[in-house]
Amino acid sequence: MQTGILTVNSDSIGWYSVAICVDEYRNDIFLGDHYYLYPIFVGKCANVISENSEIIVKDLGTLCYPFTAEVKVQCEDNLNYNWFKDDLFIGSGCFINLYVDGAGALNLSVEISNEDGCLETIALDSQVEIDTIPISAFDLSIGQNNWVQFIDQSIAADYYYWDFGDGFFDINKQPIHRYENPGNYRVKLYSKNQNGCESITEKDITIAENQTFFLPNAFSPNQDGVNDFWGLTSFNFNPISFKIEVYNRWGEIIYSSSNSDFLWNGYDKDNNIISNGVYTYIMEYQELENRFVQKGILVLVK
Repeated sequence: MQTGILTVNSDSIGWYSVAICVDEYRNDIFLGDHYYLYPIFVGKCANVISENSEIIVKDLGTLCYPFTAEVKVQCEDNLNYNWFKDDLFIGSGCFINLYVDGAGALNLSVEISNEDGCLETIALDSQVEIDTIPISAFDLSIGQNNWVQFIDQSIAADYYYWDFGDGFFDINKQPIHRYENPGNYRVKLYSKNQNGCESITEKDITIAENQTFFLPNAFSPNQDGVNDFWGLTSFNFNPISFKIEVYNRWGEIIYSSSNSDFLWNGYDKDNNIISNGVYTYIMEYQELENRFVQKGILVLVK
């Protein structure tokens, strides 16, 4: 023998003695022989358990963690049962409550031994895989006329089910939904993968009255305290992007702003007062995925 592993086969029950002779060398110098004698008892270990015995898993469900399942084998008198998960001892007895808290292969086995020390092992089907539960998450953007863009941020999800809280539902990944009435709503997103593993997230949103805005077509910047500034009067107007430009008759930009809360005092970009006249403006803004352009006439009278 070169490996130190010795296999002995016997066709009868009883006590045996195994003698081993070892030649000891050190630095290629022979130091002598050593003899070892080992007594071995050979018992009858065939058919420790019943034929076709198997691990039975109850309520394994859709193989999504975390879960607890009852696992068992057919119980027989005078046998010992020790359970292992990934070679880690997790309990003893004919059945145990198995807790699974991670994804991957479910490597489960039970060692069954009798009073003579005979041992057999039964393993769960190695094809059993525990799947990852998706992480459900989303964001949203409330736009004009109570249209809401829902933005999915889930991880490891393949299917989606949206409950908008107003009696309407959707299965698209990133739906757009309009709320007919103002109020508070609880939105729920159910994220599911192909094996049916599912998670849910909820978010409360407030829908205000419908958005409105008004842009006058004249103003008088004469510093009399009346109508001295030109700007938007709005309610629930929160565009994603905004730009307004005012032009003179030659098409030159005399005023511009990227703030929807702008107030123009009648001075141009060089801080010169603008004379009385008729000017044109172009206002562009974006709500959700839609871009709007509004053109008009502005009369300046001092």
